[in-house]
Amino acid sequence: MSDAEVLELRRLLANEIGRRLPHATDDPAQARSVLHALRGSAAMAGESELALVLNQLGGRLRAGEQRATQTVREVLSQAALRLN
Repeated sequence: MSDAEVLELRRLLANEIGRRLPHATDDPAQARSVLHALRGSAAMAGESELALVLNQLGGRLRAGEQRATQTVREVLSQAALRLN
């Protein structure tokens, strides 16, 4: 994959995060849905570490961790900034 293709995939992933971020609410089921979609997109864009973090956050949501939804929003916001 060329550098230009990698940059384009990163840009597309950042845009997708931006579109989905408002749906990562305090509802754990909704936040898990957002994570599920973005985890696959991150993996396809070659962002395996981000995909792993999103998977771990999904586990924290399933476990009922109180602060997990806030952490989801923080991680996604930082990822979007990093990818742009």
